[in-house]
Amino acid sequence: MAGCVGNPGSNRAVDRTLKQYSLTWRRAQTTLTEMYTDDDEERVSQGWLSGFRAAKDDDNDRPFAKETTQTLMAAGRLADQMKSPFIEPHHLLLALLEYKPGKDGDDPTAAIIENDICTCGGWAVLVKMETFDESVTALDVCQALLKNLEENSNGT
Repeated sequence: MAGCVGNPGSNRAVDRTLKQYSLTWRRAQTTLTEMYTDDDEERVSQGWLSGFRAAKDDDNDRPFAKETTQTLMAAGRLADQMKSPFIEPHHLLLALLEYKPGKDGDDPTAAIIENDICTCGGWAVLVKMETFDESVTALDVCQALLKNLEENSNGT
């Protein structure tokens, strides 16, 4: 999430969307630090990558966590659907918010919070940043980004 916020790429649509919701790299970094501070002294002394490097078994020795792989795959599918030859920051941001375009007349969907529980890490980070009111949804952010992308492609 911090990478998408801190490096929106050359497409101004992502930058406009981030500014619309006051989402900044500094806020993302601070929020992630608060959310994922490690109190385990031994692991902290080994560096933040220690858990990343330590696979539980040979079958789990992957360069990315399962969730990261799933997000990258979702971003790739979004890039394909948007006819982009590359995965761009906006594809990653949409994937991090679990955006799924509507199919066969269905409405698009994105991450939700049910019973005060958010199962989407990307949306949880943005909510914890406390930059927008409670009425804003992940789908609102996704639709604002898509609108900005459309306007950007029309030269506005």
